[in-house]
Amino acid sequence: MSPPGWRPSSHLEDDRALQGAFGFAFAGDGFQVHADYVFHPYILQDKDAFTMPVYVGPGLRFIQYRAGRDGDQYVAVGVRGVAGMLFDFKELPLDVFVEVAGVVEYGFADSAGFGVTINAGAGARYYF
Repeated sequence: MSPPGWRPSSHLEDDRALQGAFGFAFAGDGFQVHADYVFHPYILQDKDAFTMPVYVGPGLRFIQYRAGRDGDQYVAVGVRGVAGMLFDFKELPLDVFVEVAGVVEYGFADSAGFGVTINAGAGARYYF
């Protein structure tokens, strides 16, 4: 699951953005930081009040497991492949999103090594 916490996003161009999150991980009882470079290749809806693009892109993740796969504490780094859908309001500085990401990570512990996991999340962002 996506961590509850702070989730910024910055549009580089109309069809590209940097996004990230910092928060606490539900699984593993630790914290997680990730950053993604996303493309908006398709617009599902473009109405007067909102735009609904699909986004995909690569990213990086750092996570601290306090109760890891074998109950030990360790950190892991990995690469993400993220895909999501964005509900972007045109008149409000607000968007709502849902996304899923596949992660290949390496855990720095004797018993951890390489692993594959999935992140999923939904949330809202307010733009200042």
